[in-house]
Amino acid sequence: MNLGGTMIEHSVPLLISTLNFYLLTDSIIYISDLWVVLIFSVFYLLVAYIWTIQTGKVIYSFLDFDVKSPDFWQSVILFPAMASIIHIGNALVS
Repeated sequence: MNLGGTMIEHSVPLLISTLNFYLLTDSIIYISDLWVVLIFSVFYLLVAYIWTIQTGKVIYSFLDFDVKSPDFWQSVILFPAMASIIHIGNALVS
């Protein structure tokens, strides 16, 4: 079974590392650190864009950077927004 490029490939490590972070550390997440999350989100999108333009291959099928595609802006806007919401939620819980 090939899991390359699937959501499971990224979701399981994220889930495990999140559980590890909350259960095995006593770190506190602050809402004021949200700018770091936004910088990394935009940086990731930039790297994905450069990779797609240089190689002609898309990393994720929904993130093909085709401006005419209706999913383009949804993906570009939702990625940093979801990262921000997750960070704020985690900050409120901790």
